[in-house]
Amino acid sequence: MNPTELILKNFEKVSSVPRGTKYEAGIRNWLIAWAAEHNCTSKTDAAGNLVIYVPASAGYEDRPALILQGHMDMVWQKTNESTHDFEHDPIQLIREGDWIRANGTTLGADNGIGIALMMSIVEDESVKHPPLELLLTVEEEQGLGGADNLDPSLLSGKTLINLDSETEGVFTVGCAGGGSVNITLPVTWEMQKHDEVVFELKVSGLQGGHSGEDINKFRTNANKLLARLLDEIQRNVPIRLSTLKGGTARNAIPRDAEAVFVCPNDKAEFCKEVFSALQATVQSELAKTEAGLVLSLNEINSKSVRTISQSETQAAIHLLTALPHGVSSMSADMPAFVETSNN
Repeated sequence: MNPTELILKNFEKVSSVPRGTKYEAGIRNWLIAWAAEHNCTSKTDAAGNLVIYVPASAGYEDRPALILQGHMDMVWQKTNESTHDFEHDPIQLIREGDWIRANGTTLGADNGIGIALMMSIVEDESVKHPPLELLLTVEEEQGLGGADNLDPSLLSGKTLINLDSETEGVFTVGCAGGGSVNITLPVTWEMQKHDEVVFELKVSGLQGGHSGEDINKFRTNANKLLARLLDEIQRNVPIRLSTLKGGTARNAIPRDAEAVFVCPNDKAEFCKEVFSALQATVQSELAKTEAGLVLSLNEINSKSVRTISQSETQAAIHLLTALPHGVSSMSADMPAFVETSNN
């Protein structure tokens, strides 16, 4: 088997094991079993990180240990039509010529391909190597939790190669960082009034993408678009929010978002008219860049919902509208390279 086919075969094996952030136990146990089958030992730290110790090839025993590093978790996202259950179902891989994609879900090549590369080095006896320490961390996709809490006593190597990059044959010396901001907006709750109607506003079908790799493509953020719609509606109709949610991961540009709000019965038709006009404008603006965009406003019959006040609704909408999204600054040293961005 040629090296490429071996790597892809191992990627298929890795893809068969569910491995979302904070759900790495399955893939970790699978890798521990794989290591034992290949005469390798392994250790796990309190954070859940795994290190597999690979003996050196014959003649390389006296070489310093080399650390190869990747992460076990992947981002779980799927299309609205997909029935995929990330906690139980394997990723369905589709090979089209030289490309591999997933059926309605994220592919998980970040960082499944890194894991597959490590496995292939161990399995391919023609690859000569020093003692290897395969470091596989958890929770990389949501704040680098595994790396932050790594037990350094598991490692003896002084040189580390990270296998979580995009371009084959390119070695990058550098670093990148990120931060999370949690904002709390105090509100008071009250029940829907008898003379109010409940609406559900949805944004769906956007391209989304990775908040790092795709942020320079200026794709629409569903949360920001939802805020724009709500802001225009509340300028014309008194509304009160019940729920507001969007996105699935901190490092994924939100594809979908939705809000539930109430407005007076006698303003319901006007609310629909405002939305219809705005819908036409937005769909026209984004026709070429977000061809799959779907905007909907539906009256829903449900039990009474909890809502916040009109002034608190305005504050929440204005906050979401004001929050930055997209490229903040470009690198002065590397042309067309994003230095700072927000999602």
